[in-house]
Amino acid sequence: MATVTQKTVLDSVPTGLFIGGRWQPASGGKTLAVHDPSNGRVLTEVADASVLDGKAALDAAVAAQAGWAKVAPRDRGELLREAFEFDDPLRFSVHHNGDDSGTGRRLLDVACERR
Repeated sequence: MATVTQKTVLDSVPTGLFIGGRWQPASGGKTLAVHDPSNGRVLTEVADASVLDGKAALDAAVAAQAGWAKVAPRDRGELLREAFEFDDPLRFSVHHNGDDSGTGRRLLDVACERR
């Protein structure tokens, strides 16, 4: 098993914007520094979303809403309950999103703000 270090964890976390089902840099190319609160050192740089990125994310959410609305309310509720109770969030992501475990882990790390 590989040794887990701060660098390997940081390198595995996407630093772009997740819009429309894919990771991408900010449209303006800007980034924000993420600092270690214990010493102020810059850990990594992440995409700094622009107004255009916000509009793109909103458009993607609107486009996805129609498909989500077609899912029966009971099924939507069941999916959310299952996510809440799932014993292994990575397995949940792989099962429901079809992610490979590496992609699923990175997405979950970002979503859960694990660093």
